[in-house]
Amino acid sequence: MSDLEPLLQNCRTAMVSVMDHTPGQRQFASLDAYYTYYQGKFGYTDAEMEAYMADRKREHELHAAPNRKQVVEQARDRRLAIASHDDATRDHVEEAIADGIVVAEFPTTIEAARAGFMEQEIGSLEAGKQADFIVLDRDIMRVPDGEIPAVRVVQTWVGGKKVYDREAPRQ
Repeated sequence: MSDLEPLLQNCRTAMVSVMDHTPGQRQFASLDAYYTYYQGKFGYTDAEMEAYMADRKREHELHAAPNRKQVVEQARDRRLAIASHDDATRDHVEEAIADGIVVAEFPTTIEAARAGFMEQEIGSLEAGKQADFIVLDRDIMRVPDGEIPAVRVVQTWVGGKKVYDREAPRQ
């Protein structure tokens, strides 16, 4: 939390995003997905991965609630916009509303979309719904960390419409 204060005091800071990437939370509600992602990213053995996950869960229990409260209060005190990141459940959406958060970054499930009354537009990948995503030239989950900066965006889609295509002629 000591790193937060200088960022909040920076005149260029206009928004704060609160997130929780703990195993079993939000983006990583699936422990299998968390395990696969981080084991691939760090090259951990099964034993190392189990220890890593246990450490993250322990830190979550100790710090998640008080840190979130402090971040939200400090951002509110400075009149900064606050975004909630990776909402996956009705409880996440209700927590964001209770905190006065008005921006939902990446609601990740149909349940979160329903809680925000947006399930007809977002929350699942299906015809007729909005989708924001990028297409990369390689699987970023499988490239070595040192090669990540070389991964290139091939296409960008916003609201279900292609807004960038690297192969398209420039105008």
